[in-house]
Amino acid sequence: MRIAHLRLAVMLVLGLTSVGSMGCHAYQAVRPANVGPNSRVRVTLRSGERFVLKGATSTADSLRGLRFSDDNSDRDAPFAIAIADVAKVEVVRTDVGRSVAGGAGLVAILAAAFFAVMLAMAGG
Repeated sequence: MRIAHLRLAVMLVLGLTSVGSMGCHAYQAVRPANVGPNSRVRVTLRSGERFVLKGATSTADSLRGLRFSDDNSDRDAPFAIAIADVAKVEVVRTDVGRSVAGGAGLVAILAAAFFAVMLAMAGG
């Protein structure tokens, strides 16, 4: 019975840790000319295609950066797109409220898992 409790606690901690580490960022729409140096932006083209640029910078007529690779390769490709082809640009901003709430929730989950493991080890 102890092993079952321990497995449950480990699965709970691992699963909820991954959930707690996501969702702490929000996208804020900006004009392409307002993209700051080395920003991370989500770009939507007039064609409807959407992708993420890391290290993005804006020039008078283009948006440049490293296009985030969707194929899980380690290498992101340098990329430039004409501003005329861009329908929407969103800059990634850290959402402090989500970060604090996620951190507090994660601490509570880890504490509960710790006590569950201690209880299982004590034979209860």
